[in-house]
Amino acid sequence: MTVDDLPRCIAPRSIAGLHLRYFLTLHLFDSGESSIGDLVAAVERQGISLDGRPSKVVSDALRWEVRRGRVVRRGRGRYTPGTMPRQTRSWMRQRPGSLTVNVAR
Repeated sequence: MTVDDLPRCIAPRSIAGLHLRYFLTLHLFDSGESSIGDLVAAVERQGISLDGRPSKVVSDALRWEVRRGRVVRRGRGRYTPGTMPRQTRSWMRQRPGSLTVNVAR
């Protein structure tokens, strides 16, 4: 049985672009420094698939947030939260279509 055989309602969702950037940024702000592998695992825990090579998709999505200062690259494959106003963070969480970030502490 493949994903295509599953009913549409239980097939893994896909995420890209703006929603992926918001999800990754909020995850970093909630959990602190993370590796690319940790971020890919966080996306997959939400039942979401990434198109293409997951590590490449995540690093490409974070590149924009690094330029904005919301995410800081700490080394190869390591990212940490940067600076972001509380209102922006709140707006990201409330944005229609954005995912809820559930981080176990």
